[in-house]
Amino acid sequence: MKYIVVGTAGHVDHGKTTLIKALTGIDTDRLKEEKERGMSIDIGFAYLNLPNDICAEIIDVPGHEHFIKNMLAGVGFLDLALLIIAANEGVMPQTKEHLDILKLLAVKKGIIVLTKIDLVDKEWPGLVTENIREITRNTFFENAPIVYVSGITGEGLEKLKQIISQIVEEIETKNISLPFRLPVDRVFKMEGFGTVITGTIVSGTLKLDNPVEVLPQRIKSRVRQLQSHKGKISQAVAGQRLGINLAGIKLEEINRGDTLAQPGYLSPTNLLDVHLQMLDDTPHHLVNRTRVRVYLGTGEYFARTRLLGRNELKPGEEGYLQLQLEKPVAVLKNDHFILRLYSPLVTIGGGKILDIHPAKHKRFQEEVIVRKLATYEKGSSEELVEQILLSEQNKIFSLEEIAKMSNLANEEIKNILSDLNQENKIVRLEKPERVLHQQQLQNLKEKIINILQEIHQKQPLRLNLSKEEIKTKISGGEIFDFILNELVKEKKIILEKDKVRLAEHQLKFSPEEEKIKKEIENICLKGEFTPLTLEETKIHLSQSKNIPQPCTVLVQGKPEIIETIVSSLIEMGVLIKLEEGFIIHQNALEKAKIILKNYLSEKKEITVSEYRQILNSSRKYTLPILQYFDTIKFTKRIGDKRVLA
Repeated sequence: MKYIVVGTAGHVDHGKTTLIKALTGIDTDRLKEEKERGMSIDIGFAYLNLPNDICAEIIDVPGHEHFIKNMLAGVGFLDLALLIIAANEGVMPQTKEHLDILKLLAVKKGIIVLTKIDLVDKEWPGLVTENIREITRNTFFENAPIVYVSGITGEGLEKLKQIISQIVEEIETKNISLPFRLPVDRVFKMEGFGTVITGTIVSGTLKLDNPVEVLPQRIKSRVRQLQSHKGKISQAVAGQRLGINLAGIKLEEINRGDTLAQPGYLSPTNLLDVHLQMLDDTPHHLVNRTRVRVYLGTGEYFARTRLLGRNELKPGEEGYLQLQLEKPVAVLKNDHFILRLYSPLVTIGGGKILDIHPAKHKRFQEEVIVRKLATYEKGSSEELVEQILLSEQNKIFSLEEIAKMSNLANEEIKNILSDLNQENKIVRLEKPERVLHQQQLQNLKEKIINILQEIHQKQPLRLNLSKEEIKTKISGGEIFDFILNELVKEKKIILEKDKVRLAEHQLKFSPEEEKIKKEIENICLKGEFTPLTLEETKIHLSQSKNIPQPCTVLVQGKPEIIETIVSSLIEMGVLIKLEEGFIIHQNALEKAKIILKNYLSEKKEITVSEYRQILNSSRKYTLPILQYFDTIKFTKRIGDKRVLA
C-alpha cells in the first residue's frame, strides 16, 4: 500500500475538523476542552482509503493563532496540503500565516477547499475565489484546484475525494531505502502496555521487535507492539502513521519533539548551518544573536542566530546563518524549519538545514558562504558528497557519516563514490571502507613533508624522527600510516619501523663535528668488549689528545654536542645502545656475535661467566651484550644459559 501524508491548514473555525469528519467519519477533536469549546487545540489524526491501494494519512491542525506551535507539530513532512477557507469569511489572518508556513516548509502539492458553501449564496464563492487566487500567486497553490464543499450537507465531498485521489497518484512515496525515522507527536501511557508514542514515519521501515533509539536522549528501546488505524500490524513503512508500544521506556523519558530512529542513524547536534528565507510581509528584521524559536519536525527549540556574511536580514531577503540551539536536536540535512521570534511570538521566516554538524564559522568567511553553503543548498548530489569530503580538514569519512551529512540513500552514495574514484578525486580505504578526498590527502602529504623538512633543518645531526612525534603534529591521525606508506611509494621518505626521515636527508657534520665523531668512534672501538656510558665517553673525549683546539672550544661552548653526535651515530647504526646505558661500536658487537656463534655451534649453550671469559671482559659488560642478542632474537635464554634462537 502507498501512504501519503495529507494535512489541513487554515483560519480558526473555517471547518477543517468538520470537513475531515465528513470525509473520513473520524472526529479528530479528541480532547475534552476541544469538545467544550468547539475548537481544535491540538493536532488530530484520521485516514482516508483511496482507490489504487492508496491511504491518505490525514493530520488536522488547529487554526487559532495561539496554537501555531501545535499546528507546526503537524505539518513538518506533508505530501499534500488542504488549504481550507470558509466561504462566508474568506481569507483571514491565519489563512495567510498557514499559507506562509506551508510555503516555507516546501510543501509541493495543494488543494484549496472552500468550506461552508451552504451558508452563502451562489455568487459569493466566485468573489472569494478571486481573493484566494490573489494571495496564492507565486506559491505552490497558484494553480491548485479549488473545490467548493459543505461538511454539513455533503456537497462537493465526492469531487474533493476524486481530486485528492488524482493528485496523490502523482506524489512519490517517502523514501523507504533510508533508515527508519519518526518524529514523535504524541506520548501517553496505556494500561497494561506501558509507554506508547505516535507519529508518522518519514523514512524507512519498522517491524516488531526492531531495536530503536530515542533522540536526542540516546535511549535504546525495542518495538513491543505496532498499531495503525486501531489495528495491530507487524510492519510499517514510510508515510504510514502509527502507534508504537516501546519496551523499557518511562513516560517521562520521551516527549513530543523527540525522534525515534534506527540506532546510530542520527547524531544529536546543537549547531546547524541553514538557509533562511524571510517572509515578505514580516515587519521585523533579523539581526545577529537574536533569540528565536525554531520549529523542526514536531518540536520547538530555542536558539541564537549567527548571521553569515551580513549583519541583518530584512523582510523578503534570504541568506545563510548558523543556529546555536539551547538543547540538542536530532535532524538531517534538507529538513525544513520555521523561525519565529522569541518575543513577540510571530513567524518571520523559514528554510532548510544544510549541515547538521558544522564548525563554528567566522561570520564573514567568504569561502564558507560561497563554496560550502551554496553547494550544500543548490549543488548536485555528486557536488554535495564531494563538498562533504572536503568539509573537515584531514577527515576520513565512512559511508554512514556521508549518509548522515547528505541525507542520501547508501546506494546513491556508493554510485557517486564510484564515479569520484574513476575521476581520481578520492582514495578508498578498506576494512572498514572509508573515503578520503585526494585534495585532503595531498594536503596531509605536504604537511608531513614540511614538518620533516623543518625538523631536519633545525636538527641537522638527527637522522630519524619518531612516527609518533610527527603524528602529534597533524590531525589526520587515523590515516597517518596510510599516508606514510604512500610517501614511501613515492620515494619521498624513508620509513624504518617506527622511524621516519626525508629520502634526501643525510646527516651534515661541520668539520669540527666530523673530527669529534671520528674520535668517539675510535674511543668505542678501542674499548671493544668494554662498552662505555655516555658520561664515560665524555670523560674519555675530554682526555683525548686527538681533538684539535677548535673542537675543544666547540665542546666547551656547546656541551650537548657530544650527546647529539652519539645519538646520530646510534641512528646511523655505527654505535649500538645496550642495557644499563652502555654504548658499543657496531664492529665490536659484530665481532662478539661471531665469537658467540662459533662457540654455540660447537657447545650448544653458554653461561654469562663462560662468555665473559671468552671476551676477556667483566660480567658488568658481558650481560648487556647477551641481553642485546636476546632482544634481536639471535640467542634465547633458558635458565642461566643461552642457546642460539
